[in-house]
Amino acid sequence: MFFDTSHNTQQTVLANAYTAFVETATKMWAYARCLPRGKQPSARLVIDTIKNLVEIAFSLLNSKSRRLRYPEYRCNVRKTQLSWIAMVACRQVLTKKQTGYKDVLTWLEEETRKVSIQKGVNCELLVRVVQGVNPTTTVSKKR
Repeated sequence: MFFDTSHNTQQTVLANAYTAFVETATKMWAYARCLPRGKQPSARLVIDTIKNLVEIAFSLLNSKSRRLRYPEYRCNVRKTQLSWIAMVACRQVLTKKQTGYKDVLTWLEEETRKVSIQKGVNCELLVRVVQGVNPTTTVSKKR
């Protein structure tokens, strides 16, 4: 229901996804922090995890089995929108806890910029979503 665009606006669905990604990133950081220094995940592992998170989230939201099970279900969210939202959420969480995440933050910034310039990505909508959920967040609209 939270991700169904037949019940919610696209902006609401994206806000729900953003909130879920912020929670996921916060938990990832908290779990990693509990590990001893030598066992904490590498930047490469964190980056790959974020990539996989987007893939899985998009697949789950648009799966054929979900549409068959709930014929009225619609999720009118593009993968690029979901990627941008996930990367900004992760960046928001990890920026506050920068120690050990410099390479991840650099990658997130670059990838967010790449997604922003893709055709059909409405950055103004995505920025409104993020700022609507967390009004103190500053998001760059640079293309």
